[in-house]
Amino acid sequence: LPSACPSLPHRLGWNVSADSTGGDQHHVVVVDAHLDAIYGEGMLDNASGSATILDIAQMMKNITPVNKLRFIWFGGEELGLLGSDYYVNNLSSAQLNRIGYDLDADVMATPHYSIGVLDPAGPDLFGRRVTETFPNKVYKPSQVSRDQFVQYFDSIGKNHIFFSPVGTDAQSFNEAGIPAGGLLTGQDCCKTQEEVD
Repeated sequence: LPSACPSLPHRLGWNVSADSTGGDQHHVVVVDAHLDAIYGEGMLDNASGSATILDIAQMMKNITPVNKLRFIWFGGEELGLLGSDYYVNNLSSAQLNRIGYDLDADVMATPHYSIGVLDPAGPDLFGRRVTETFPNKVYKPSQVSRDQFVQYFDSIGKNHIFFSPVGTDAQSFNEAGIPAGGLLTGQDCCKTQEEVD
């Protein structure tokens, strides 16, 4: 993976990908997490997301999905979405068009957690309004997973908040024209008042 910052040394990084054996190969749903970590936060950010999607893949090994499932563990997320940017930018237009949706698992086991649902219009992790906007062809379909997550959490009586996909691997898919959603439980520090409430 190339470095996004010229002052950082060039380092080798990896994306790891596995497809379901069944499912329509012309209709792909990507389920992703990132492998790299911030110093001192590795178990949380993002070994927890990596373990989550591995667990999902293992639970689905004997199920034939309607759509092809592609589980991807991205490298270089913390350095600027390097792995996911590299992935979407190196697909042919035909390969890109086969991906109908991306679901991102980023930070899934925060002890003092918030149930964060990705929303293209949501604030960032620190409560700041995000100025980046995504095209309507991405924004509207991205609300599908958002609304399904909200419906589920409402049904079990769990509060939830919205987070922007900006800064997560879902952003790379949104920018490539692919709807994306996901979950995250936030960092274990720096809570906004809304999160505390």
